[in-house]
Amino acid sequence: MFLRNQKGSILAFLTISMTVIVSFAAGVMDIGLMYENRRQLQNGVDGAALAGAMELALGNGQAKAVNTALDYAQRNGITVSNIDAGYPEVANEGPYTDNAVVVAATRHLSLLVAGIFNNGAGDVRAQATAVIAPLLPTEGVWPWGVPQSDIVPGQLIPLKVGAPPPVAGNFRPLDLPPLGGGSNAYQDGIEYGYGHGLDDYISATLPWDVYTETGNKVGATKEGVDYLVGLAASSGQDDPSSSWNEPDDVCTWPGAPKNPSDPDVPPPASWVGNASVCYRVGIIPILQSYDVHGMSMVTVVGWGAFYLIGYSPGPGGLTYVWGYFNDMAIISGGRTNWGAPLSGLIGVRLWR
Repeated sequence: MFLRNQKGSILAFLTISMTVIVSFAAGVMDIGLMYENRRQLQNGVDGAALAGAMELALGNGQAKAVNTALDYAQRNGITVSNIDAGYPEVANEGPYTDNAVVVAATRHLSLLVAGIFNNGAGDVRAQATAVIAPLLPTEGVWPWGVPQSDIVPGQLIPLKVGAPPPVAGNFRPLDLPPLGGGSNAYQDGIEYGYGHGLDDYISATLPWDVYTETGNKVGATKEGVDYLVGLAASSGQDDPSSSWNEPDDVCTWPGAPKNPSDPDVPPPASWVGNASVCYRVGIIPILQSYDVHGMSMVTVVGWGAFYLIGYSPGPGGLTYVWGYFNDMAIISGGRTNWGAPLSGLIGVRLWR
């Protein structure tokens, strides 16, 4: 009798243990399924919100913004019945209207354990809000300064000049803090964008006084620009039909010149580059003026997005760097400059 009772206890224990183990394994599978679908859903609504907000930024209206957001979401596996796109003002954040697109989505899943109390079904939800707003960059700044009087949309602009310079000893490179980095720091700023270093500092307010970097920096300029242009070509970003040129990752346009000697095909008026991923798109300080001599202080009064064409050697190999100015770009990081007018560097970014 004792042995029989013991066998019965063992069988009951094994049954309960197997039930717990199977339930635990099913629960882990549920969690993994929910996590993966939540990730996919969040990526989809992020991209949809950004795509819709870009239409607002380009002045294409609310209906176009909503339709673009819906289309982008559908192409990422989110059905129309599971999405809600809107365009409210982001309350109390700035003197703007129709400056945001909100995309929310729900996906229904068939779950093993978590859905026992809901007929086997579970939901994952994701929401994203993308805004257009004036931005202050925190990284990705090229170490050149362009006077505001030179900013002409649709025309090639010298980002750096060659000899003879307009002002003695200055060719438009900037010595951004910490001072005294020389050619190495200057080249690093071209290739990787100033702001990524631990000691780099970009003011959160404007105006901001910085120093010029004297000397022509021919070698560092050439190597830095060659590096960016080479990456753009090898990655496929110079091809307008490549996968880079999705609504939120536009890196070039049809006929865009790849060096200063190409036929001059300016960007369309509505062209928006992504400085977060595009090697030819970067942020440059816009200066009040550049009427200085030697190492001098200049005043940054704004920020501009520029598309880099390349450099052209002048007499004696003295290098000019050329690019196009853009009113707007997508940038990573950055501080939203609420309250400033929607001009200068306008960004499309995820707000929450």
